[in-house]
Amino acid sequence: MAKALRNRLNTALAMAALVVIASVTGCKKGGDEEPGPDPTPQELFSYKVDGVRDTSVERIGEVRLQLSVKPLAGKSDVVKLNAADLPLGVKASFTPQSGVPPFVSVMTLTANKTPEGKYNFYVTDSARGKGISNHPMSLTIRPYVNFAVAFNGTYTEAHNCSQSGPTEFPVYIEPVPTYINRIIIKGFWTKSWSQSIFADLNPQNKTVNVPVQKAGGVTYQGLGTFNDNEIVINYTVVDSSGLVNESCQATFKQ
Repeated sequence: MAKALRNRLNTALAMAALVVIASVTGCKKGGDEEPGPDPTPQELFSYKVDGVRDTSVERIGEVRLQLSVKPLAGKSDVVKLNAADLPLGVKASFTPQSGVPPFVSVMTLTANKTPEGKYNFYVTDSARGKGISNHPMSLTIRPYVNFAVAFNGTYTEAHNCSQSGPTEFPVYIEPVPTYINRIIIKGFWTKSWSQSIFADLNPQNKTVNVPVQKAGGVTYQGLGTFNDNEIVINYTVVDSSGLVNESCQATFKQ
């Protein structure tokens, strides 16, 4: 009886082993495990640029705009900012020019004697694998509040005088801070920057007036014209003794 019991137990264990082998074999196909579910694809990087808007600036001056680069989806990458189709005489700079969103950049537009008018251009952004995106905006160039700011720096005075003849030498021109449309010319006629005369600009008819004034023992007076890049003045120089009494025509150019 004990032997019969052992035989039945061995038979049951053998059958269980066959079931396990059959189950394991059934989970395989061609010797490979069945594939699991497909992995979720990584979301593509996307972002947006806020703060681009129309603005204005004087013919010489600068204006700043704050741009915000914000991530929308995916793993952030470096975004670079730039400007395209800027009007003549206008430069754009970005601080910083690139970064990983989110970040803020200050765009500075600087005009240098840009003609008055309304101009359209683009703020651009680019990121790896995404190409370049354009954001249109307009810049209005306003007339000078003080035309004297158009003349600031070293110029060459080329004059021809009735007594001393023709000559060229450097002078320095700058606006008078407390006046509108008044300039100082250092070195006028004398070649010495320690002496200067002042002149008043009339933007309506583009004329310049050197009022009667004394400097360095001589008296100056003159009239002329100007544009963005040069001044032409016809003037007289007289001293009290009569030794100096000449008429001159001078052109001032950078």
